[in-house]
Amino acid sequence: QAASDGKLNYVLDQAQKKNLPASVAIVPIVESNYNKNAISPKGAGGAWQLMPKTASAYGLNSADRFNFNSSTKVAIEILSDLYQ
Repeated sequence: QAASDGKLNYVLDQAQKKNLPASVAIVPIVESNYNKNAISPKGAGGAWQLMPKTASAYGLNSADRFNFNSSTKVAIEILSDLYQ
């Protein structure tokens, strides 16, 4: 489904821009099955399961965790920081 929606390609493009391995595209599969509306019992939200405080630290408001493109950019930034 993520491939047909273009979400997978979007993640791969964003990962490539940050020189991250293509395997980062697996993260939202594991976290939420690419469901942008997913919410965990602990409050993580969106396809990437970002916590509100973490999202905020990267300039993303709590509601935008559920916007796939916005949350992907932030998640890729977080993963890039960790990868470094």
